[in-house]
Amino acid sequence: MTQATAAFRKSARVAQRGRLGRFIGAPVRFPRSLFRKSYASNGRSTVHNTPLFWGESMEVVYPEMVSVHIDRYGFFEEGLTAFALEKLKPGMTVCDIGGHFGYFSRLAEFLTRESGCVHTFEPTPSTFKVLSRNTHRFPSIHLNQLAVADQLGTLELTDYGTAFAAFNTIADGNMDSVAEDLNLAPKQTNVSTTTIDAYAEEHKLQLDFVKIDAEGAEPLIIKGMRNTLETARPMLSLEVGDSSDRHSVDTVKILTDFGYTIQRYNSENRLFEQVDIDREYTHDNLFFTHEQHA
Repeated sequence: MTQATAAFRKSARVAQRGRLGRFIGAPVRFPRSLFRKSYASNGRSTVHNTPLFWGESMEVVYPEMVSVHIDRYGFFEEGLTAFALEKLKPGMTVCDIGGHFGYFSRLAEFLTRESGCVHTFEPTPSTFKVLSRNTHRFPSIHLNQLAVADQLGTLELTDYGTAFAAFNTIADGNMDSVAEDLNLAPKQTNVSTTTIDAYAEEHKLQLDFVKIDAEGAEPLIIKGMRNTLETARPMLSLEVGDSSDRHSVDTVKILTDFGYTIQRYNSENRLFEQVDIDREYTHDNLFFTHEQHA
């Protein structure tokens, strides 16, 4: 086990504990995070530099939910992080769709270092600024202020602001009821779009891994990468449960028709388990490996 993997597993164990266990396991980070969140809840957006589990650091923004988790534990999304640690190797080409503030792009850069590269897509202007600050020192991370869809052109983006950056989307997403409860008034912005097939062809890329987290836009993204699925057959992670079950079922069906097998991360035993197509999807990441590479 590498030092980074050991540090991640230790942090993941702390994150799963109750409140007292988190105080004990993260005696500095956890109470500091509570204070920062309380301060930011009064309408103040605050920026902090926080350590990551592999020894580097990045900028986070309170009270944004992904930022809070990273500040407390040094990682976000245990299953996706575990999959990356297991599968990504130096020299690989990674595509990060839904770059957010850059956590996964930075992790992928760390794991593929020594001739690897990461191509990141983030359409929201305010989010892109934070992403840029977190990645500018890493020349192998290539940033694109674009949305990924099934066509080249423009689409309307719903922007909930930096404090809710994880929910910005060109699709329906799952934020409407929450926004109404919080009295949020999202901005509607036109953003440029590309497809993975067009981008890969333009840049002559042979993709090894594609991470897709786009708040309900996943069906559009998959439709725009059929040639890549047919030829490069990259590994994928796909967030499901952000829109209708029908969208999730249809999207997963496309991938299985291309010869992909599905795995889900079991946080109790920390193993990846093969699954079939579900009829309903709760919010989760699924992982896909083509049968040729399984």
